[in-house]
Amino acid sequence: MLLRAKQKGVIAEVKPLLTALAQVDFRIAKPLIENALRLAGEL
Repeated sequence: MLLRAKQKGVIAEVKPLLTALAQVDFRIAKPLIENALRLAGEL
């Protein structure tokens, strides 16, 4: 969803949102985060 939102111009960056989710203990596997950031061009 975050990648699609970035592609559509709804959000500028994925990383701050993934960071915010991690801070509230939303569990996302590190490889998934890295892949999402890579696909978003933020890694």
